[in-house]
Amino acid sequence: MASGIKPKALSISDKLNILKKYDEGLIEKKKQKDIANELGIPPSTLRTLLKNRHEIEQSSMLGGSKRQKLKHGKYEELENILLEWFQQARSLNYPINGGVITEKAMEIAARLNLTEFSGSTGWLDRFRSRHGIVYRQISGETESVNNDDIASWKNNVLPSLLRDYTPNDIYNADDFELFFKLMSDKSFVFKNETCHGGKLSKERLTVLVCTNSTGTHKLKLVVIGKRRSPHCFKNVRTFPCEYLAQSCAWMTGTLFMNWIQ
Repeated sequence: MASGIKPKALSISDKLNILKKYDEGLIEKKKQKDIANELGIPPSTLRTLLKNRHEIEQSSMLGGSKRQKLKHGKYEELENILLEWFQQARSLNYPINGGVITEKAMEIAARLNLTEFSGSTGWLDRFRSRHGIVYRQISGETESVNNDDIASWKNNVLPSLLRDYTPNDIYNADDFELFFKLMSDKSFVFKNETCHGGKLSKERLTVLVCTNSTGTHKLKLVVIGKRRSPHCFKNVRTFPCEYLAQSCAWMTGTLFMNWIQ
């Protein structure tokens, strides 16, 4: 350890700042040891941060920039798959309780042949703690996002992801739900009429849009429905979009990766 340097506990935010400074030092063609000395940390600490860079950046994107340690559970592979599913489900604003998480975990454990995994309450509590998952009342269409986490990700993570690409090669994709049978929840009525709301249709399609950052390349729309060959497609040979099928009409991680590839 370099003389005069005292070890200290680093938060995820501290680690991200160190990685950012390291990248800036590389641009200036500085040696790793010199960068570590300028940052006031041992070279071994810097090497460890570089080794764990991906996990640190992932932790920041999950809203854990104030935590000091990256903790892994006994079933790391299972939890990584479960966390990906959880992020996908919440991005679609689906409500998830402990029972749903445990049921999905048991399903993943069966696929991985983890016969000893029981999905206990203790495991669920530790999983939630490790990944900053809390139980809250959901109101409105979106949950508020911590502004500090947004700023940290934009300033520390995003530049490192984009630095090796030109604007033409940077793409953004987003999906939205199209409730094609949903009637308006407002209407003209008689002044003294009592208004009763009927049952609203939840039948939907998911639509994915994607373009590069300059707008010079707009990809064909992707539409996801529940059935692989709906009756309405009979005698239709060409589509102005790419059609995919999924049992809930969701954009899943598997569908997205297959589409990219």
